[in-house]
Amino acid sequence: MTSVVGRGALLAITMAAASYTGDFMQRQATNPEQDRFQDKIETRNRFRRPVNEVINELGEGRGG
Repeated sequence: MTSVVGRGALLAITMAAASYTGDFMQRQATNPEQDRFQDKIETRNRFRRPVNEVINELGEGRGG
């Protein structure tokens, strides 16, 4: 039982340290001057599929 509590405390301390330091190891390097909204628009446009392609793949008779 003491090992479970000890491991839980160790995990809690590790997670608190990672949260306090700002998770610098897991984040990607970002440019603070670039707008996040613009990044989201660029990502959405990069991965968006045309409506005609989706309709051709699914078929027009769906849902009716």
